Amino acid sequence: YGDGTTNEGNSVAVDSGGNVYVTGKETSISDTIFLLKYDSAGNFQWIQEYILGTFGAGNGVAVDSGDNIYITGSNHPDGYDMFLRKYDSAGAFQWMRTYNSGGGIDDEGNGVAIDSGNNIYVTGYETTAGTTDMILRKYDSAGNFQWMASDAGAGESRNGYGVAVDSNNNIDVVGGQSENGGDAVLWQYDGGGGSGGGGVDCGLRAFDGTATVTIDC
Repeated sequence: YGDGTTNEGNSVAVDSGGNVYVTGKETSISDTIFLLKYDSAGNFQWIQEYILGTFGAGNGVAVDSGDNIYITGSNHPDGYDMFLRKYDSAGAFQWMRTYNSGGGIDDEGNGVAIDSGNNIYVTGYETTAGTTDMILRKYDSAGNFQWMASDAGAGESRNGYGVAVDSNNNIDVVGGQSENGGDAVLWQYDGGGGSGGGGVDCGLRAFDGTATVTIDC
């Protein structure tokens, strides 16, 4: 896919009929976030595009049991905002939710996943005090916000890049942190809420290439 400008695909998902969805961005004067649909044979079906502000990208895509499609990423109306957009299988826009931690600073969605009840989980980061905190936000299928969990290092940065849901509806987030020179990190949360309105942190594992360190469990 291309139109003579710089384009990139960042994430892909498949629905129950084998149709394929790709999200990313195309860049001309401003960044345009796109969602492409192909059938299982690779035939183009439709494209939906979205732009708000100057910069942005679709970074993650997932499909629910009703073949609705969700994309997350960032746009740039006031700093970078995290967004979640829902489309039906015909490409009709359903709703959008955004998150900004305030002050015109950067927040970004990087990954999205769906549980067995069609609840939606978005991971990425928010910027606080000059560093980034990993965040995980839960929405129901109608787009109603349920809770947010976050994890901040002590003066260091942590980012969530991918998210998946297991058969027990536990949510696993993978990302990175700047501690110890930079580690890959795996977080696990349950889906039930927990104290303070966020998912319960069931464990945090950091991998530095030579050992696995249990930071919190």
